[in-house]
Amino acid sequence: MTKSDPAVSTPPRHVALALIWGALTHGLFGLGVGSMVFGLFTGMHFAVGDVPKPFDYLTNFLLAVQFPLLHSWLLGRRGRAVLARLAPAERAALWPRAPMP
Repeated sequence: MTKSDPAVSTPPRHVALALIWGALTHGLFGLGVGSMVFGLFTGMHFAVGDVPKPFDYLTNFLLAVQFPLLHSWLLGRRGRAVLARLAPAERAALWPRAPMP
């Protein structure tokens, strides 16, 4: 390891923040997947409400495309700027500015 290696130069509080951020992110993702599995397993009988026809088709379509569209946007230049504002400034400064290939 060299002095410029991130594993050597990362302060302990940054490591703690990364672990907390990672645990929170993974926990929320697990909660989301768990709710989806519960909803599908119970046939959506515990839903908050329903959408009247013909708007139910549009609603289902929007729910289906929200993930790939939002995910693609977050990996683009503008989305990465939003994510960088959510992170601590000293960590966000280390992120590459170019969009993901």
